[in-house]
Amino acid sequence: GLKALAVQELNLEMTHFKDIAEGDSLEGVSDEDTVDYACADSDSTLRLWSKLWAAAVPRERNLYETIEKPLPRILAKMELAGVYIDIPYLKKLKIEIEDELFQIGSYLEG
Repeated sequence: GLKALAVQELNLEMTHFKDIAEGDSLEGVSDEDTVDYACADSDSTLRLWSKLWAAAVPRERNLYETIEKPLPRILAKMELAGVYIDIPYLKKLKIEIEDELFQIGSYLEG
């Protein structure tokens, strides 16, 4: 996680969410504390990225640039486009599977 990496890579102890909030919500936390917490996370993320990117070997950088970086855009396009579902085929497959299960059940009972 971010907090552990900040300690390990940056020698930086960060504030944990549970130290400023009760439960899973920021309700009741002041705007100033919320902003400070979010900014610290953003700053640490950028500092970690800079350090880890500088340490990455060319193969890792290439993997990131050619596969990891374009992937969210591709997945978003896939999600927006949707998928085709062949309902008649699935209904036919359901009948075949039910028949096979019936035959297996009959065999086990007999």
